[in-house]
Amino acid sequence: MSMKERKLFFTRNGEYTVWEMLNALTDTYLEELYEFALTKRWTELYPKSNDEFPSFLFNIFEELDELNNNNFLTQIQDRFYMVPPPRSDFNAIVFHYYGTSLDLGSVEVKLDELKRNLVTFGIDGLQLEFFIYSEINGHKNVVDLRFTSEKSSYYKKNENIQFLNTEIRIYLNSKIALLTNFSQYTHSDKDKYNFINNIIRNVSSYSGTDLKPIHLSDQSLRELLLLEDTQIPSRLKFEVEGRLKVNIDINQKAALQDLIYQDEIKYFYDKFPLSTIKVNISDTEIKPMTVDGLEGKIMTRVSNVEVLDIDNFIKKLSILLEYDYLNQNYQKNIQDFADNRLTTTKSQKDIIVQTCYAEVERVIKKHYEDVTGVFVKVIQNAFFFCLKSKIKLVPTSVIKIEMDDKAVKYLAIITDFNPPEVINVLGALLELYSLHNTDIKSLMIEIDKSLNLNQRMIPNASGL
Repeated sequence: MSMKERKLFFTRNGEYTVWEMLNALTDTYLEELYEFALTKRWTELYPKSNDEFPSFLFNIFEELDELNNNNFLTQIQDRFYMVPPPRSDFNAIVFHYYGTSLDLGSVEVKLDELKRNLVTFGIDGLQLEFFIYSEINGHKNVVDLRFTSEKSSYYKKNENIQFLNTEIRIYLNSKIALLTNFSQYTHSDKDKYNFINNIIRNVSSYSGTDLKPIHLSDQSLRELLLLEDTQIPSRLKFEVEGRLKVNIDINQKAALQDLIYQDEIKYFYDKFPLSTIKVNISDTEIKPMTVDGLEGKIMTRVSNVEVLDIDNFIKKLSILLEYDYLNQNYQKNIQDFADNRLTTTKSQKDIIVQTCYAEVERVIKKHYEDVTGVFVKVIQNAFFFCLKSKIKLVPTSVIKIEMDDKAVKYLAIITDFNPPEVINVLGALLELYSLHNTDIKSLMIEIDKSLNLNQRMIPNASGL
């Protein structure tokens, strides 16, 4: 008996098993198929309930000889093509790689060569198919891959053959890869990680062997909730001092800015980091997507997701990854500078750095109210990134900044700036904040533009 269901998502391309086709049919079509089987004398029984029709008809199909089997398959297919294609649940691990993606022509050559050398993976009968798109669903230069192999098991001396399918979708322009992660339907974790590392080496200049899933920080998850067209959250999971994980399920329809005014949510939102969020990724239907920041996974158990939904979600995620250096606080870098340039005790150096961070945050909060805390952190992170990277921004207008003189003095010594330069950097960032204090996406874009005008290339600081 062959595997009833194949968890295909990106590389489905119209391929469905008989089981999948039967489960997509309406009750009317299932009744018609039953009547057809009855007239052919393939059965004299009747299912106990309508819910059992698909499995009942599937068992009939499995028992037929080749000629009748093909005849019944034609009847099933004729009806299947009359209904909307079935949708699916989704489960994937997200990767972000560095280096330069190859052009599509080079990718095709490299993958063709890989297909001829699949023995290196050590999996009997392994097959690889790939599909290349110059543009799909608003993304340019996308590659889909499917690794397939058989897995045999035996029950009462009967051989059961299961097809394992692991798919990878690579967004070459964004340098993001999705690896499907359906339990029991995809390959082992070891094989999957071997696949993704090998494939990324074949489609880019990346040369590593230990590519890890992305890690979305608390700040990144909060930004994701604020992106202009992200849907409302339905679940927030907080990490409480490494001891507890607190889930808050949200049943009302409200934006994040409104939710965090509620005492029950505000308490956790203000005190503890987010590790997981669940958002609805559709404007017209209920399609909840869980984003696990610690594990780098995105998933939904609702079986109504389409490829377009995932592609649209990746557009949002790509924004976070592109500007991820604005989600790092750089306190370790500043602390290292302080340890080298200040002449006092280590504990005093630590206190000075902590005090400087608190003072910068206080100044930013004083200029503009930010109930989410996200905008303040982006400005603060950008400020210390500039100090770390010797980027000397200058505001285009006069911005009055009342900052503690000692903090300014220490920051100047620690980072080898002079005090007016420290103030100018913060002033320039606050100027951008004043223009983009309701749209986190545009704020990050404008900060990035400003930094690039002062430094030709932003070094990779994401730590992903």
